[in-house]
Amino acid sequence: MDWNEDPFEDLVNSFFGGRPQKRKNERFTQGEEEERNIDFIEDENFTHIVFEIPGYTKKDILVVIKGKTLEVSAKKSSATNIKEYLISKLQQGVSISKNLPSNVQSSKFTYTYKNGILEVKFNKK
Repeated sequence: MDWNEDPFEDLVNSFFGGRPQKRKNERFTQGEEEERNIDFIEDENFTHIVFEIPGYTKKDILVVIKGKTLEVSAKKSSATNIKEYLISKLQQGVSISKNLPSNVQSSKFTYTYKNGILEVKFNKK
């Protein structure tokens, strides 16, 4: 058995009618991008897109709209008061792109960042 095989997953797939499948290695190499939590929350007037991006400040984060795509990037500009093991990761930064729903006004948005949570708020059409 390979280190990346999960016998329980094969058992569950077999039980529910699916054929057992071998996991692909890219699942493990994608790492943090795959794990990053993103939530879409809608109410009557607004669509909120919420990202977990811990370790940065609001001035480290850039939020832009390109066409119908939301692009979020964060890069730590200063290593002051950062644990040594986190410095290179935070200075390397993150970049996230998400397609926007068709019912939002991409030109009308605001964003807030607090305690590692970035919330981008769009007006609905």
